[in-house]
Amino acid sequence: VTTGGSERLRIDSSGRVLIGTTTEGYADADNLTIRDSGNCGMTIRSGTSNYGSVFFSDATSGSGEYDGFVQYDHINQKLTFGAGASGAPKLSINSSSNSQFTGIVTATEFVATSVQTGGRKNLIINGGMSIAQRGTAAVTVTSSASYKTVDRFKTDIDGSGGGDFSHAQSTDVPTGQGFRHSSVCTTVTQASQPSGTSNRNQFYTMLEKQDIYHLEWGTSNAKTCTISFWVKGSVAGTYILWFRHYGGTTHSYYTNYTIDSANTWEKKTITITGPTSGNNVALTEDQGLLIEWNLGTSSGNETGTLNEWTTSTTIRAAAGTVYLPENSGATWYITGVQFEVGSNASAFEFRSFGEELALCQRYYYRLSGNKVVLFSPYDGSSSNFWAQIFLPTTMRTAPTITVTGTASGSLASSASNPNQLSFQSSSGATHFNNSTIVEASAEL
Repeated sequence: VTTGGSERLRIDSSGRVLIGTTTEGYADADNLTIRDSGNCGMTIRSGTSNYGSVFFSDATSGSGEYDGFVQYDHINQKLTFGAGASGAPKLSINSSSNSQFTGIVTATEFVATSVQTGGRKNLIINGGMSIAQRGTAAVTVTSSASYKTVDRFKTDIDGSGGGDFSHAQSTDVPTGQGFRHSSVCTTVTQASQPSGTSNRNQFYTMLEKQDIYHLEWGTSNAKTCTISFWVKGSVAGTYILWFRHYGGTTHSYYTNYTIDSANTWEKKTITITGPTSGNNVALTEDQGLLIEWNLGTSSGNETGTLNEWTTSTTIRAAAGTVYLPENSGATWYITGVQFEVGSNASAFEFRSFGEELALCQRYYYRLSGNKVVLFSPYDGSSSNFWAQIFLPTTMRTAPTITVTGTASGSLASSASNPNQLSFQSSSGATHFNNSTIVEASAEL
């Protein structure tokens, strides 16, 4: 075929199609050869609601007609590659530059520019609920905020007359996920949801400022993060999830999640971008971020805009949010809590029991059983005796000391720093034994 006196297209004696050339291409791919002295290419133009496709076939019927393909979806703006097994999709790339692979990805090197791919990624301590230094049995939650059983997860009830609940460690976990423990909250005193705004049933964890500084929340570079967790509740419905960031200006973010089926383990994933104003946190060991799973609030709080950062201290919740204590014997379980940088939830990061315990002991250390602590005279004194306990890890701050059951004698005073505990007595007969419990608390 010629135009303007020049040959444009040729079909040679072997049936090969040559465009802009008289010489076929590479021997294994020469059925169609296109040449241009400048840029060269081919365009497949289809409708705005249709696909543009190239299929690879080794048969004239059946699945062999489409063993592989390259296809562009104009509706969803997605490019998909398929291979084998009737051309099943193996890789898709969307307009947001996100790629989804099916199968194993092998590469000589992965270079992440915005998320951490190696090392510790989960900012939550004891997200698998395995450490419970204070004990595992249910303890009823009161208006005094405290850690009842599972380490790093605190409970509290604001207001009165709205019932209460207990917190315990449980072995009820989602099947096949590798977890050994969960936290369970159970209604103890049933009461109707109060009106007004004063009641709040809280289950939460807190992170130090210096541990979230890299998130750059409170600045224009605030990172996107994702929280994921497994949850099971006897009451299906909408529950409150609340973030509070203690930057230069304190900001709160209220959102929710839904338990779709009662008494069924479900994984929830929520992605959130931090506040872009208010300044980053200081590099200190103080409280920097609070994440709260609210188990019910007064009906008067079921108002306000969700999924936005606000400096208001007014609680916000969706209409009809679950109020767990109004359901007699109701239960709510949680495990596998992970909070990480990035817009996707990765597999839960399992740490060894020893490592998780050490992380928890930065905030609380309990010494009991299998020990003898003797007091020694200070500088030869016959009335001034001291004993020391060196802590297994540096605690967040100088801890508060509680001693229960001194075996002999009595304590005159105690002192602490983040690395050791010191005890003073006027009697050399004073000592601790296996019945003595020593607690050191530097909790947020």
